[in-house]
Amino acid sequence: MGIAVILALVIVFASIADYALYSTRRNLIARGIDYAVCAAIQEIDVPASTEGLSEGFDPQTGKVLSDSIMLNESTADSAFFETLEANTGIKRSDIAMDTLIAHICPSDTGINYIIRKDSQRIEGFATSPDKLEAAINNAINVFWDTSIPESDRHTIFVTGNPSTNEFKKVPYFLVFIKDHQINGLFRKRTATFVGFAGAKMERAEQ
Repeated sequence: MGIAVILALVIVFASIADYALYSTRRNLIARGIDYAVCAAIQEIDVPASTEGLSEGFDPQTGKVLSDSIMLNESTADSAFFETLEANTGIKRSDIAMDTLIAHICPSDTGINYIIRKDSQRIEGFATSPDKLEAAINNAINVFWDTSIPESDRHTIFVTGNPSTNEFKKVPYFLVFIKDHQINGLFRKRTATFVGFAGAKMERAEQ
């Protein structure tokens, strides 16, 4: 009886330690993704954004304008993956096939977006920021197998989520990493991550 109790306690503590290690590694990756998207959003395509960068403030509202400011796809991607590897040790080759990336650029009429996964690519237009969530989730369903049960699918939820800031009319860099494997002490689990950062525009008064 005593041996059985000891074995049960060992199993319980081992399970706790296993999940604690998984949880620690998952949180480390989540923080690394936050840092990485903040690095990526700074990679502006200056030649393509000349018109947007030349504008200052809306004459009607006085708000800072961010229309027609686009990210450089190549350098933004590199900044993301290099920063992620520096903070987590995860290499680009480890997650490239499981990663969706969205580049979002506002215009005077709405929001332009490019959503990519590996060699697949969707370019589109949304009339307002609140439409972006649906566009990204539609892309997720296109890029991944939609035959799996709905309960096992992953979608992003930004608009209306009190734990996040809803999309605004600014440039964004967004990543969705699906089912990344994380090892505990004994078990292998998967976790899905979403991270995005919006550009913070500061313009000097003339």
